[in-house]
Amino acid sequence: MKTLKGSRTASFSLPVSKKAYTGFVDRIRQVYAFDVPRSDAMIDVLDRYLGGDSNAADSLDESMRMAFEFLRHEVDLAVTRSRRARERARLRREAASGAMDQAAFEAQLDERLQKIFRIVDDEEAIDIDEPQLFSPLTRRERRARERAARGKSRYKRLGQCSGVRV
Repeated sequence: MKTLKGSRTASFSLPVSKKAYTGFVDRIRQVYAFDVPRSDAMIDVLDRYLGGDSNAADSLDESMRMAFEFLRHEVDLAVTRSRRARERARLRREAASGAMDQAAFEAQLDERLQKIFRIVDDEEAIDIDEPQLFSPLTRRERRARERAARGKSRYKRLGQCSGVRV
């Protein structure tokens, strides 16, 4: 997890990106531009919420709590987005280093095989005696198979029926 250096949140790691965090802080400061203590209180609640305290907003007064609830929805979306991005980055690092364990390998293999078998229903069964990764078909390959399965069209476009271009 990331931590902001020289910031109020240096004591815990952030579950959101630095850009998202600074955006939230900037919005809080913009809303409470003329009331610095309330701004600091909201940022403190944001820090505690990102630190894992789900009841952090209970310390605020009613109007500030309502404002934080509006912000909280976006914070939750940012946390989810960051979690997914970190997971994708972890998978890329594992794939690059080749340090994929057997369970992850089999899960990825099953997922890719399901994609292939969904695309290629009528193809002959692929012999999978030994595990190996199959890359999914490219868009060009999928379209070629769709055209081959459709067969030739009986009718041509109007502009192609006669030798005269319209």
